Order: sequence, then C-alpha cells, then structure tokens
Amino acid sequence: NGAIYAETGGDNNISISGNSTVNGAIYTTSAAGNNSIAVTDSTIIGEAGDSTLLSKFEDSYATNDNAADINALLDGKIIAMAAYGTQSSSIALSNSAITGDIAMVGDGTTASSTASLSLNDNTTLSGDIILADHSAATVSLSDSTVTGDIDATNEGNTAIVLSNATVDGSITTGAGDDNLTLANNSEVTGNVDGGAGTNSLSLDSGSSIDGSINNFDTINMAGNNNVDVNTIDDGTTLNLSLIHISEPTRLA
Repeated sequence: NGAIYAETGGDNNISISGNSTVNGAIYTTSAAGNNSIAVTDSTIIGEAGDSTLLSKFEDSYATNDNAADINALLDGKIIAMAAYGTQSSSIALSNSAITGDIAMVGDGTTASSTASLSLNDNTTLSGDIILADHSAATVSLSDSTVTGDIDATNEGNTAIVLSNATVDGSITTGAGDDNLTLANNSEVTGNVDGGAGTNSLSLDSGSSIDGSINNFDTINMAGNNNVDVNTIDDGTTLNLSLIHISEPTRLA
C-alpha cells in the first residue's frame, strides 16, 4: 500500500503488471526527460486525502501561465495517476481498473511537450481525465469505459478517438485545433464542446452523443447515427449520410 512518486531530470518509466494492486496514486515528473506509465492487468486505486503529493505535483508546473487554472481543475480530485514533463508523457492502460482521476500537464511553452493517453482491452476508469499545457495531446479509448469527464480546456491541439468505447460524461477541448472521432458503437453520454480553434467531429454508424454538440466547425456523420441534441451551432458544416436527427434540433 502507498503511492509511487518519481521525480527526476531524466526519463521516468513506471510499469505495473501481473494482477498487481496499487492502493495509492502514481506520479511522475521530469524537468528534462520523458515520462512513461504502463499498467497491464492490474488495479490502481487513488487515495482520498492525498493532498501532500498533489501539492508537490502542482509545484512542478507552478511557473506555467495556466498554473492557477490547472490547480482549480485539480482541486478536490482524487488522483490515481499524474504526469508532468517538458518532453513527451505517455500513460498506457490495458485490461486494468483505475479508480480516481488522471492528470497530464505539460510546461506550456515547449513544442516537444506532448501527451499520449491510451485505454485498451476492457480498461475501466472511474474518474476524470485532465489534460493541460501540452503542444499536442492524444487520447485513445478502445474497448474501454470512462465514467467521468475528459477536460482539455487548457490544452493545445487535441485528438480524441473512441473505438467501441464509452465516455459516461462530457468531453471538452480548448483553444487548439481539435479532432474528436467516435467509431464502432462508441458513445458519449454528456456534451461535447470543441472550444476555440478549428475543430472537427466524426461519428460512424452506431456511434452516438446524447448531449449537446458545440464549437465544431465540421461534423461528419455516416451510417445509422442517432444524434439527440438540443442545438448544433450555426455555421457548422454538416456532412451527413443516412442519419436520424432527433427533435428538437435546429440546423442552420
């Protein structure tokens, strides 16, 4: 039992597998190297009240222009894993159960500061995903479920791909040019908001969004989609093929 905290100036690599259980958060921060967390066939349970390590993690990006906004997003969170770095940070989860929130933060200025998060093979996350201050971030969910929100409001260019996956919550991206793709019967039960920038949304046959769709310049829908929304923004380019749009919906 207990947390794992790696803080170096070089590369950090944390790997957990073999039906292991960690009753505590996993943190990795690097001032000049890459971060990697890989969890396979295991369970991670974030520790409520683990404020000392969260405060230490917040210190790592204290000089970021968006530090106060990121701290506000993390306030009250029960962290399961977190990564900060000036280079690339990756978290790869396979056939694992994660309880708590995932936070990935870059340095806000370096082009090489990127984030990659993947959930595969029936991974479940009971918590939110917070992405911030990278030049680019990717999130890939395959055959997995997130019970929580994906918040990238303070992020750069963001690509989120769901394949036979469910986000039981909302997805919000920020000022970058963002792409959201739902494929193979994927579902978002809440709202999706692309924020500023030039953003696109694509859904294939059987995929769905139950809430509202906002701030996407282009929406591509193919197959037998059922899009149940209150509004789609004026000026949105809609590329439609064999879809059903539930009332009330206003297209302009």
